[in-house]
Amino acid sequence: KQANAQASLNVNADGAILVDGETGKVLYEKNADSPLGIASMTKMMTEYLLLDAVKQGKVKWNQEYSVSDLVYKISQ
Repeated sequence: KQANAQASLNVNADGAILVDGETGKVLYEKNADSPLGIASMTKMMTEYLLLDAVKQGKVKWNQEYSVSDLVYKISQ
């Protein structure tokens, strides 16, 4: 199935990955191991997860967060 999905998708991006949320199986990938800049969808998912955490009381709006050196390097 993965080979058929790879052949039938024409993703207009430098890199992409599609993962089955239930099994964790990679259904499609394009340059999945190449370091690329953070995409808009990643930013939107981060915003969604943060807003959900605020709603659940896990995080507060005025809470500060320090980014580790590794995360900082990956984001550059």
